[in-house]
Amino acid sequence: MAESTLPVSENELKLWIAQSVAEALQEKADELFTQKIAAFVSENERRARELALMERVIRVEEELKALREIQIAHFGAAEKR
Repeated sequence: MAESTLPVSENELKLWIAQSVAEALQEKADELFTQKIAAFVSENERRARELALMERVIRVEEELKALREIQIAHFGAAEKR
């Protein structure tokens, strides 16, 4: 069974190869871009959680300092009596 082949010019063959390579590269680029974006979002979400936790620790420390100052004031007032 012989295959019938259509004569293809060199320019048509080059065009077909260029289109095929461009499509393959575009697919791979899209895949890599998606992976990089996902990694970037994941890393920034982790950093955002860390930042939120640090801010919360700072607020707790400030509140403890305020309570300490109130306690010192109360003890000072009790000693004066």
